[in-house]
Amino acid sequence: MGSSARFTAVLFALLAALSLATVASAHTLKVSRAAKANRTFTKLVCKDSNDEETRCVASKSSGCKRISPHRVRCSMFLTLESVKTKELIRCRGLVEWVIRKRSGAMRPVFLGFRSCVVLREGEPEAEPAP
Repeated sequence: MGSSARFTAVLFALLAALSLATVASAHTLKVSRAAKANRTFTKLVCKDSNDEETRCVASKSSGCKRISPHRVRCSMFLTLESVKTKELIRCRGLVEWVIRKRSGAMRPVFLGFRSCVVLREGEPEAEPAP
């Protein structure tokens, strides 16, 4: 094999390797992309969680970390207030962001609330009048 043919073969091998690396990185979910989506998702969940008994008074998103090239897990914190007793509770939930290999589309998978902590005790129930 001449030096020209060897050079051409090496060039094609490098181009093939680079194109595979480009395709693989195009379908890798960036932590920053998932964190941004998680902030928006957390705000929407807070806004949508208001009902007759509770209302969401604060939301925070944090702690995103990579699980795999296609998955990033993030925390969300919601502070809920009881409409009746004014008791405040902060709950921590987990959201896993998943990117589809073929399309590159991202979607959330809510893994549920992991813990809730009372921040402020509610007012005691009023005793019925005699």
